[in-house]
Amino acid sequence: NGRGHRLPLEVTSAPEALAADPPDLCLVTVKAHQTRRAAEGIARFLAPRGVALTLQNGLGNAEILAEALGVSRVALGTCTCGAHRREGEVIWGGDGEILFGPWEGNAPLASVEALLRSAGMRARRVEDPKRTLWEKVVLNGAVNPVSALLGRPNGALGETLPSRQVMATLLREALEVARAEGFDLEEREM
Repeated sequence: NGRGHRLPLEVTSAPEALAADPPDLCLVTVKAHQTRRAAEGIARFLAPRGVALTLQNGLGNAEILAEALGVSRVALGTCTCGAHRREGEVIWGGDGEILFGPWEGNAPLASVEALLRSAGMRARRVEDPKRTLWEKVVLNGAVNPVSALLGRPNGALGETLPSRQVMATLLREALEVARAEGFDLEEREM
């Protein structure tokens, strides 16, 4: 809506600073190539029964976290809130929803939904977060490359027939990959 908000955040490159009061929940939002390093830091400060919830795009991040923390301390989620960074500011691009669930096993997630909602987020626990992640991977694979190649925002891609055709082709190809991995996603739904 054009309004700005300043949110004071404590930033540290030393996770040991959290040792006095270890968190029960860690939201992992780093780029995929930073996941292993983040997992090593999280393992040092997360509370003994704490959970790391990955909200990262792409595949393989939960596996890396599980190596460092154990499968029962990892939750998998997707976030459809839009944002981008410009000159040190985060520009909010639109409301969305956080869908999440345990990676494997029984991660203690009872309070996560309530915590995220109390922070003003739309959040919901789902039974199959891996399927939810694959849905996002398929959509990102069909939309984001076209947006990058054309230099146009995602919302403008449906305005021309050629961009819609390229996205449809990429969508079908991504669906084939998802199906080969055991996720039977429907083209019409996607």
